Amino acid sequence: MYLVLDGGTTHTRMRLIRKNRKLIDEKKLSLGIRDVAIEGTKKRFIHELEKEMKAFLEKNDFSVSDVSAVVSSGMLTSNLGIYEVPHLIAPVTNESLAKGTVITKWEGFGDVPFMWIPGVRTEGEELDQKDVMRGEEVETLGLIQQRPLDGAGLMILPGSHTKYVGVTEGTINYSYTTLGGEMMRAVEKETILANSIDDTLIEEVDQSYLEAGFRAARDVGLLRSLFHIRLLHLEGQATANQRANYLAGAVVSEDVRVIEKMEKVEWIMVGGSNPLRSVFTHLLPNVVSEGIPILEADESESERATLEGALTIIEEWNKQEASQ
Repeated sequence: MYLVLDGGTTHTRMRLIRKNRKLIDEKKLSLGIRDVAIEGTKKRFIHELEKEMKAFLEKNDFSVSDVSAVVSSGMLTSNLGIYEVPHLIAPVTNESLAKGTVITKWEGFGDVPFMWIPGVRTEGEELDQKDVMRGEEVETLGLIQQRPLDGAGLMILPGSHTKYVGVTEGTINYSYTTLGGEMMRAVEKETILANSIDDTLIEEVDQSYLEAGFRAARDVGLLRSLFHIRLLHLEGQATANQRANYLAGAVVSEDVRVIEKMEKVEWIMVGGSNPLRSVFTHLLPNVVSEGIPILEADESESERATLEGALTIIEEWNKQEASQ
C-alpha cells in the first residue's frame, strides 16, 4: 500500500492506494506551501503534515508499518516544501522522472521510504522560452496513462496557473505557464469588481457571456473589457454568474494567446478542475485551427490524473531497482 501526497500552494491531497491501483481513501488538507512562505519556517508545516498523515492512516485502520512507501510530488519537492529536489530538464518521460526520484527517510516513520518526484524545467535562449513546473508533469503523465493519444499534442491544465504542456505520446517536451487563474481571483478580490462578482466566481458556465468577454478582450483589450463588468452591474444587465463568465472569457482570451505562437499540434486535451476545464474547452475553438480535435478530460480522469501519474512513476522506479 502507498500513501501518495500531492502538494500545492494552498492545499495538500493525501491518498491511500493499494498496489493494484485501487483507491482506499483520500483527504484534502488546507495546508500548503503558502503557509511556509508566510511564516518563514517549515517547522509547523512539517509537524502538521506528519500529524495528518498518521491520523489518516489510523482512520483507515492502518499503521506506519503497513505503508510500502510515501510518494510526494508537486510543491512538496520545492524549496518551500518538505524536501527540495532539483528540476529535471525537458524533455522527460516516466523513466527519467523515476530515475530522478530521490529516496529519503522521515523521522517518525521508521524505515518507510519517502519518494520525492522532481519537477520539470524547460530551457531556452530567450526568457520566454524558459519555464518550470512541479506536479503538472505527474498530472500530465496520469492523463496520458488513462487516455493514450498518438502524435504531438498540447495538454492544457488550468488552475491558479495555466500550464500548457507539449507532449509527444509518453514524452513531455516543454511547459509554458501563465497566471490566468490568479489573475481572475486577484481581479475579483482586489479591484472594484469585488462588488460585481461573487466570491465563488463561476457557478455555472454561461457560453454567451463567456464568448462576449472573450470577444471584448480581443476587440478593446483586457483592461477595458474588465471595466465592462462594472458597467453590466450598474445597468443591471447580467447576473453575478453571467458577469463572472464575462470575466473568465476576457482573461482566457488573453491567456490562450500563447497557443498562437506554438508549433502546430495534432490534438489538444484540457484537464484540471471545473469550471475552468469547461471554460477553456468552450473557448478554444476561437483560436485553434479547424480540424485539430479539442478533448476534455472527464471528471474521473481529472481526479485520478496525479494519482495515476505517481503510480506509473513508482512502478517504473521499482522496475529500475529490480534490474540493478
